[in-house]
Amino acid sequence: MIIKNNTVPAQDAVFGSAIFRGPVKTKTIVPLLILHLLSKGPDHGYGLMERNDRMTGSVMPVNPNTMYPLLRRLEERGVVIGTWEPPDRRSRRIYRITRAGMDRYEQIKVRTRPHLDALIEAMLRLRSEVLNSPPAKTARRRKLRPAASESAS
Repeated sequence: MIIKNNTVPAQDAVFGSAIFRGPVKTKTIVPLLILHLLSKGPDHGYGLMERNDRMTGSVMPVNPNTMYPLLRRLEERGVVIGTWEPPDRRSRRIYRITRAGMDRYEQIKVRTRPHLDALIEAMLRLRSEVLNSPPAKTARRRKLRPAASESAS
């Protein structure tokens, strides 16, 4: 593959998602994303996959073989509820987050934040080392000025 003008062809976007595969993705990141998206509004499985794709810039795609079994597990655990639309025939299942799901979503956010922060810092260091580029200004600014929630603790 030849890369021109420091751009990567679109078909190579899947390569970038390799860091989000396996148990880390399916056990923590994807449930977090599903609960996050459903906290913003109800949707069906395919709609959730599209919204996830837009939100993550196609870096972390979720395929139907991951999405639908996960939605069923989340429904079994009571964190989402699914209803058929329209109810008199099976067309598509619309999922909504439950009150227990909102509580679980908040717990997962707290537990996942240190891991996501570590991943971001690792990627910034990797970019700096491999591409000889300076760290992003937002990373330096974050270190200089802690978030309000961090300074209050």
